[in-house]
Amino acid sequence: MALSVVLSHLLGVPVFGNHAVHGFFILSGYLMTHIVTEVYGLSLAGFGRFALNRILRLYPLYWVVLGFSVLIVLFYGEDVSREFRGFIYIPNNVVEWLQNASLIYPRSFPWLIYPRLSPPTWALTVEIFYYVLIGIGVTKSIRFTLGCLTLSVAFVVWTYTNGLDYDYRYAHLLAGALPFSLGALLCHFRHMIPAFVQRFIPVGAGAAAVYCLGLFGINCFLCILAKIYPGFALYLEIGLYVNLLINFALIALLVNGELPCIPKKWDKLIGDFSYPIYLMHWQVGLLCSMLLFGAPLRGFNFEGLCVFLSAILVSIALSWLLIRGVDEPIQNLRKKIRPRKDKWVEKSDERSA
Repeated sequence: MALSVVLSHLLGVPVFGNHAVHGFFILSGYLMTHIVTEVYGLSLAGFGRFALNRILRLYPLYWVVLGFSVLIVLFYGEDVSREFRGFIYIPNNVVEWLQNASLIYPRSFPWLIYPRLSPPTWALTVEIFYYVLIGIGVTKSIRFTLGCLTLSVAFVVWTYTNGLDYDYRYAHLLAGALPFSLGALLCHFRHMIPAFVQRFIPVGAGAAAVYCLGLFGINCFLCILAKIYPGFALYLEIGLYVNLLINFALIALLVNGELPCIPKKWDKLIGDFSYPIYLMHWQVGLLCSMLLFGAPLRGFNFEGLCVFLSAILVSIALSWLLIRGVDEPIQNLRKKIRPRKDKWVEKSDERSA
């Protein structure tokens, strides 16, 4: 999913990054509902532990990336960074610094607040908003979750009836309610839905096939239609819901299964790289572009392909340093904060708990 975002941003391939973001939201809805209801509980103390653990998961690594971003902008200059991506420049006042440091961009469309030294962090504002709601219990039961799902569908219907465009269903703060509710619903029916999905798709390697062939293949087809029929804007709308279905099925397959082609240790390690790559790929892309070509270049061309490939390699290398130097030491502290209410915490991906 993180690499899908990089593909969209640095190569200019449409749609994939959008769909990966909503995939992250479904995954978060599942995981956060699970750990709040099964591990932390809904007491004030439980919420405090949950919030502190989320802070330790998100912020230390991000603040290091934020410092790296500032250095990149100062070294090459704001004219260069703005040409590469208009959001990337040094904050001009205390409010802008606080927004960038806190990951809170207080607007119904968080991505409309500038600057963002790490451009995709607007989605983390959405994540944090729903973390708080889940932490206080809005998805604590099936009834509550169905209520959230109903309200989220009502919001989507309202956007259509009022003639609002695709952005309201993708990037609006309330647009996150639908994928988060779907993830929470999967959590409450985790003993039923995965078994149902597995009737149609084999677990394990089938999960990778669902994501790669389904999400990428269908959206490639829709993008081709959009090229053939310039006025065919419906591909965005169709892809949005096809993506939700595919990501929902993918996560359902992984609830009780593992990828047989990847050892669990490597599976976890690969997952560790997702967050730092997501945070830094724009800045690393700028760095690679300047080192390779002496200019801020990206897009679907030879130079853009070189920037894309080199940015992935450099992002992986820098992510490894961040994981070893920042994230792993924080894990010991997070383990002390996390209550040991059941064995799920130890068996699951500790990165998410």
